[in-house]
Amino acid sequence: ATVEHRLENGTALRNNTRVGGYRKFYQNVFPGAVSAAGTSVSISAYSHGTERDNLFNQTDVVIPFTTGPVTHEVLAGLEFARQETANLRLTGYFTTVSPTTTSVSVPVSNPRTTLPLTFLPSATDADNFGVAKSAAVYVQDQVTLLPQLHAIAGLRLERFEIDFRHRRTGAMVGNRDDLVSPRAGLIYKPLRQLSVYTSYS
Repeated sequence: ATVEHRLENGTALRNNTRVGGYRKFYQNVFPGAVSAAGTSVSISAYSHGTERDNLFNQTDVVIPFTTGPVTHEVLAGLEFARQETANLRLTGYFTTVSPTTTSVSVPVSNPRTTLPLTFLPSATDADNFGVAKSAAVYVQDQVTLLPQLHAIAGLRLERFEIDFRHRRTGAMVGNRDDLVSPRAGLIYKPLRQLSVYTSYS
């Protein structure tokens, strides 16, 4: 959802909100080691599911003004984001062979099996939940030095946090970073349809 409002003095206010939900699931039955004689191959299986929910909100204000012969276009804004991710991996068990059998051998000449599979968590399978959050404030000025020459300078301050929980063991991990991102650039327009630029960030 995007909402934009322009004031009479040319100032523009804009808010953009995005909500996303993603669900991914896949399941594989795959070959493993071949026997020394080359007559049989092992078959194993797993399934993996990921659920991810995103929320992003960005608010900008664009203010044009002049100082003497120089034209400015100042962009300032706030950005907030939150992402929740859950991962679950399960191992395929051939429980009709034994409760702990995760691999069976089949002939290379006919590498199939009709044994039923049961997908269960093993000690090394992922079962985790993570929350990532970020908040940023930024400002940028685009200056028209000459009709063909523009300069850009900006700064972004951001805080990024992540909390991660291994649901099988209960282990928790967290981290926070504070980031400073400068930006500077020059834009040269020798022709109306052509721009040449250099930038650093």
